[in-house]
Amino acid sequence: MREKDELVQKANYEAMGLMAFELSHTVANFFQGIVGKISYLFLVLEQSFPKAHEAVKEQQESILSLIVDLGRIAGEIGAYQGSTEETRQNELKAVDMADVLESVLFICSTKIRVWETNIEKSFEANISKVLGNANLLKLMFLNIIRNAIEGVPHRGNIRLEISNQQAIGRIKVRITDDGCGIPDEIAERIFEDGFTTKDEGTGLGLATAKLITELHNGSIEFESEVGKGTSFIVYLPKANDEEE
Repeated sequence: MREKDELVQKANYEAMGLMAFELSHTVANFFQGIVGKISYLFLVLEQSFPKAHEAVKEQQESILSLIVDLGRIAGEIGAYQGSTEETRQNELKAVDMADVLESVLFICSTKIRVWETNIEKSFEANISKVLGNANLLKLMFLNIIRNAIEGVPHRGNIRLEISNQQAIGRIKVRITDDGCGIPDEIAERIFEDGFTTKDEGTGLGLATAKLITELHNGSIEFESEVGKGTSFIVYLPKANDEEE
């Protein structure tokens, strides 16, 4: 029975990989069109309101930077899923997890500001780097952090922690929110692809996060208490000195 479940899970992952490959190219094409339209929009704004030149320029650079970053992530997914295992391993590099989380917070900055979410950070000093693919790691934590933001009440709290786990050669990333928590009846299904409790959800966010974690030879787990909140804990292999 266990072998059958593992085969089903593997088939699901392969299907997700194919879907991600196709979706990434579609998204990348949309991004090209969006960049062109936004550039034109800001040009019109600058011509119409010359006194707001600096503010318009700042917002334009910020938005275009975000779109380019998201487009790069989409392209990375397609390239990674379409490559061989050997190629994937050779492309892994030393990644600064603090930089990854800061990039994700930037992507989520509008939602954080609108919902007035309080973000706390506790990044251990002199933290080792992770051996991984930076853009895939951004996608993984984007899914986790976005879920946390959407799961906390207005002016809720989210805490991000990064720490060394020297004894096991891992970096630990813990993301904790004070939202409603995960009921026991759905807890065992949250990593299933297609499972969602949201009206407009795809059910792929946490399944994708788990897949990316496993592609990095890492692990992901969670702790939750209804009415108090949830913590997602990710363990990733640290890069050795030569790789850093």
